[in-house]
Amino acid sequence: MTTPLENTFSDIGAPPGEHVYSIRGEDAHLGLITTCDLTIPPPTPVGLAAIVTGSQVTLTWINPWPYSSLDVYRNGVLVGSNIPGASELYVDGGVDSGLHIYQLVGNIDSNTPGILIPSEPAAVTVERAPLSPVILGCTAAGGADIQIAWQNLEIYESIFISREGALIDSIDGANTSYIDSQSLPGISSYSILAMAGDVFSDPVGCNAQRPPLPVTDLVCDNVGGEGQLGWSNSEMWDEAHVLRNGSLIAILDSGATTFVDTLLGTSGAGLHEYEIRPFADGIAGSSSSCSVMVSPIAVVLFDCNAIDQGVLLTWTNMGSYDTLELTRDGIAMASLPGQANSYLDDAATSGMVPYTIVAIVDGASSIPRECTVAIPPAPISDLTCTSLEEGVALAWVNGDTYDAIDILRNGVLLTIVLGDATSYTDTNAVGGAAQYTVVPSAQGVAGAVSEICEGLFSPDSVINLQVQILDVCTGDALVSWFNTGLYDWVRLEVDGIPIVTLPGILNEANIVLASAGVRSVSIISIIDNMESDPAVVTVDVPEDTATAPTDVAATVNADSCEAMVTWMNHGDYSGLQILLDGVEVATAGSQDTTVTISLPGSGSYSIQVNATSFCGAALSGATTEASCAPRFRRGDHNGDGALDISDALSLLGYIFSNGPSNCMDAGDANDDGGVDVSDAVRILLYLFSNTGPLPAPHGACGSDPTADNLGCDFELGCP
Repeated sequence: MTTPLENTFSDIGAPPGEHVYSIRGEDAHLGLITTCDLTIPPPTPVGLAAIVTGSQVTLTWINPWPYSSLDVYRNGVLVGSNIPGASELYVDGGVDSGLHIYQLVGNIDSNTPGILIPSEPAAVTVERAPLSPVILGCTAAGGADIQIAWQNLEIYESIFISREGALIDSIDGANTSYIDSQSLPGISSYSILAMAGDVFSDPVGCNAQRPPLPVTDLVCDNVGGEGQLGWSNSEMWDEAHVLRNGSLIAILDSGATTFVDTLLGTSGAGLHEYEIRPFADGIAGSSSSCSVMVSPIAVVLFDCNAIDQGVLLTWTNMGSYDTLELTRDGIAMASLPGQANSYLDDAATSGMVPYTIVAIVDGASSIPRECTVAIPPAPISDLTCTSLEEGVALAWVNGDTYDAIDILRNGVLLTIVLGDATSYTDTNAVGGAAQYTVVPSAQGVAGAVSEICEGLFSPDSVINLQVQILDVCTGDALVSWFNTGLYDWVRLEVDGIPIVTLPGILNEANIVLASAGVRSVSIISIIDNMESDPAVVTVDVPEDTATAPTDVAATVNADSCEAMVTWMNHGDYSGLQILLDGVEVATAGSQDTTVTISLPGSGSYSIQVNATSFCGAALSGATTEASCAPRFRRGDHNGDGALDISDALSLLGYIFSNGPSNCMDAGDANDDGGVDVSDAVRILLYLFSNTGPLPAPHGACGSDPTADNLGCDFELGCP
């Protein structure tokens, strides 16, 4: 019952379900009834939780209301319906891996059969991890490959493979095996995990053992009795064992690529095999091998000496040998028992004969020892010398078979001829007496020097004869030449007349060619009183033909009083002198034809140009006259070198007081050809009214550029 003024009503504690409400107003009469329908959903299940077991999800909850039934939704899809309303557990089997959203709805019956009233859903998110694959094994597949195999328990999107905890690859989820071609040597731990629906399985793993890869490019060499090994590592290993002939001789640290066996030389002669075997985590890899040969120690003190019976070879053995092999000149000569220590070669020929000896043990050869013996050939006999026009002819008799024969003149090698020659003509014989010998040789070994024969021949002339005139005026000259031999004397002649005989070592002399003209100078060399053909040169001795300068002229600059003097030269001069009124005022070079001199002032002067000839003769030249009119400064009437008021006063004194005037041109200040008061006014205007400069020459000495009847008696105020 409500009050008459109320218009709302709250039904506190109305149970879930369908309800019909009716409202009727009452006063003295009963009013009409108004109805409305209302459906109240049951409360939502509480405490919804999930437990994942494999592919099964178990849901639990608490029912806050007696439901008639319950519905379960997974990811919005109904997976459990009409679950008894009293149930508080549901098991969802065969759930795919991934993230799932479960919703639980409690239902109550409505008034209409078959129609249920649902509660608001309770929700929970469930992560269903994929089942881990089943590892079948990790095995070495050869080389650097490790194969991992497994069994997939369900469908995966991807599989991730890790080695030693570090991801190395991800592959399609359908794969059931993987080959790690970049595996590590030794023991490696692998793990795999599957992913489906962005959810990862638990990892499963296995261990693999792989031997390290063998070293490559292994080379061995015997260097000075040491075994030097080098190789390339295919990958890193922990250590490597070095074996010689199957016996361990060294353990190397990781990464080594070389090894030197310093004891190889003590291991005996013959073939030795080396092995390099790498290890990783205690697992041995395959070995790589190479071999070196150790030669026996060579004999020492190998010596060869020529004796009357032949060549005696001796040596000292440094070990026990199988055989000793001897060669002569590269050709096998004898194979001796290993204990032999000498041998006589009675078949050696003349010349340089090389021998070698090699020790042999088990087919291995020592380094060869060498010695060489010189066996001189028999000498040449019956040497004769004959003087001919073309030179000296030699002849002789050979006493053996030679490779070559040296011809010597005065103990100096002249030439080499073939070993079968028996004569030679010296067409370049030196002048005078010469001693000749011949020396045979075979295979580089010289025989005895032959007897001496003497030949006579005219000496060679000197060459490069030159005459240098040192002084054309005195005729002093230097004669020089080049000696082509060792002369006893040289004789100098001029025009066929002997001048001087000099020692043969000299190659120059000073002479005087007194007269001018073409002269003949010759040098004759002398050896053992035998004279050469003369070497001749001609020389032209010049004459001093210079004459005095002529055509002297002078041009004077009226403003500066400078005279430009010109003339004509005749011959070679050593210098020129310019005289002014008989006094030297300037000089000029020997080739000059003009010079400028300063005249001392106004007046007329005599100018003369003299010359000195190349040989020093004084040559008096022609003269000319030059004059310079008096110069002045415009307006400088008193001639003190300055233009000021004193000049205007001096000019007025001349005009009105009959004062002196030495230069009328200087007083003509306005250059009108007359001297009057207007000139004094012009000076005053210049000084005090800034009317500009006076007509030329103004401010400097010079001549009057305007023709008039005025002039100057003499220069004043001009240098």
